[in-house]
Amino acid sequence: MVVYTTSDDEFASAVDRIATVRGESVVTEFESAVERDGAVVWVDSPSNFAERTLSALQRRLLDRGPEDGAFGLISGFTPADAEDLYCTRTDPSGEDVLLCSHHLDPIMPDQLPETPGLLTGDRATAKAVENRTETPIQSFQVASAGREIHISLSDGYLCGFPSSRDVEAFSGPQPFCVDDGERDCPLDGQLVPTDAIDAAHLFLLSCTTVIDNGSAGLPVHAAMGLLDGAESMIGSYRVSTSRPHELFFHNSLLQAGYDVTERCYLLNKNAHANGLMFHPYVAFGKPDAAIDDPHEPTFDVEVRAGEQLDSDVRSGDDCHVHLTDIDAHVIDFRIPQTNVPTHDDRLYVRTLNDVDEQVYYAAFEQDGDLRVLVYTGGRMQLDALELAVSAERIHHVQRQIALDSVTVLPHLDRLGFVDDAMAEQVDQFENQVRSFVKRTKDEKYKTDLDASVQQQLDSIHGHESHVREAFLSLLRENPSTPHRIYSGNVVSEDSYPVRESCPYCSDAPVFVEQLDGWSGMESRLLGSCGNCGPIFNVPANGACSDPTYPVVHCDFSGDERTQSVEIAFENDTDTPMRTTFQPVLDHMDNVAEQFFEPEREDVVLSPGESHTAEFVIDTGQIPDYRYKVRGQVVANLDLYTGNTTTVLGDKAGYYPPHLR
Repeated sequence: MVVYTTSDDEFASAVDRIATVRGESVVTEFESAVERDGAVVWVDSPSNFAERTLSALQRRLLDRGPEDGAFGLISGFTPADAEDLYCTRTDPSGEDVLLCSHHLDPIMPDQLPETPGLLTGDRATAKAVENRTETPIQSFQVASAGREIHISLSDGYLCGFPSSRDVEAFSGPQPFCVDDGERDCPLDGQLVPTDAIDAAHLFLLSCTTVIDNGSAGLPVHAAMGLLDGAESMIGSYRVSTSRPHELFFHNSLLQAGYDVTERCYLLNKNAHANGLMFHPYVAFGKPDAAIDDPHEPTFDVEVRAGEQLDSDVRSGDDCHVHLTDIDAHVIDFRIPQTNVPTHDDRLYVRTLNDVDEQVYYAAFEQDGDLRVLVYTGGRMQLDALELAVSAERIHHVQRQIALDSVTVLPHLDRLGFVDDAMAEQVDQFENQVRSFVKRTKDEKYKTDLDASVQQQLDSIHGHESHVREAFLSLLRENPSTPHRIYSGNVVSEDSYPVRESCPYCSDAPVFVEQLDGWSGMESRLLGSCGNCGPIFNVPANGACSDPTYPVVHCDFSGDERTQSVEIAFENDTDTPMRTTFQPVLDHMDNVAEQFFEPEREDVVLSPGESHTAEFVIDTGQIPDYRYKVRGQVVANLDLYTGNTTTVLGDKAGYYPPHLR
């Protein structure tokens, strides 16, 4: 172990005494301290803890792990308080109080763990806190909004103004609620002094930081008051995003006997994996501080890899985990890398069987394995728990289609495809997707969202279908060419040949005219052949030199009255597409009439997948003529069209070269 300090003031005496107790020499060079093996105990005045140095200690912990990268911050209102934090064992008796204020994301009552001492929402009052902390308690764990000197309650605040110390004894600028050494708080509500809460172990999930910063600039702040008389504390050293489930994660780790270093390490890994904040937590106290009487977890685990469960809910290489005989606050297990699903970003854990309690998880790579921790915030006593570990989000195909489709709509609107009849459907669809994204963020740490996500996606699919039908109706009412709908909203930006020759006559080059919308954010490509005329009209999608478009195959020159039409299209994007194939006959007399059976075909195309839709037409319904047959493909609400020419009878006049 290394004892490190930057102090040469009154805290130097505390540093020397702690070094003597440990039989260690004092190190004053930070680089020298962190290069050594073992834990680093940083003993110092609260004003000397700097974010940059704390961040370096966190990186060391994450790189080396809890065994060799441990650290503990030792400080307090006074040097004597710092000595007590390191040298004095607290009374471990008493309950655990968890305070989850209503100021954070709401937690439904049926999602709360069965944990005595849990105060949430309107029950998180000043009186309730005072009643629960009249005698020493084992832990006080807080998830609430806050600032330097205050932490919010439902009817007041936890206040960092010292109730047992003379604030004038501290040098430096005073916080805003201190006036000439007296508390003069402008905030309304009941105030509970944080230094009156006698708890052995503390967890602070709040914008109240655990070091001097902001307007305080001295150790008169909420965290320092809580640390007075404690044995360990974990909190953020900067303002950070947080979620209430982190409170339950910490409590589960605490009750299972993880020491303060391990808890800090796991909280940071979880925060980073879930995109909450880059490793915000630091640990105060001896690095091995833990409760005296933890509950020893028991469970059996069996890992089975590569099980096909549901192609849309989970991918085919999901890992299946079978847990039995569970009696634990935390189920902590490893999955060998050979069994872990192939993934780019992160992995998701799902429950496959019904569980009465809300089950949470943390999952991240460690030492070449996938480490998974499953918890509820309380004690889990279950006969069995079935889990799937997946590289895909729940119902990922439906989700990707919805998110891709909604991004197309502003482009369609600016081009003029969204008419009044379609506008209301578009607004409802966009609102549904926006709400869905917000409500499914919990998937990163909750295991049981399958049913909820499916219900929301079903609703989104319904609204998307309304938009799709309105769009198809608009196209049917303007069958001659979609270009006429948006031509007034674009300008010709460029013209150039593409690599491929015409798919119909084979020997003529294809030239593309690029049309850009007024905002510069949308472009469409019109492809034309010198022999065949216009052959496609598609969104640019970044593929200006080699665009993908529907190819239409038909020939009405045969003797049979019933003729076939085929529309071939490939999804060349990296997103699944919900597509509608629809043939349109550009007919001079019956422009809005449907001649084809079936009228359309709906199919979902995976990335890279091709599909050919087949239709038939009774040519006895139409006169002899030269016809344009257009293949329309509405894919994730964007429009792709391909055109070909065919001749019925012998009075068509001009024949394209490939029909002569």
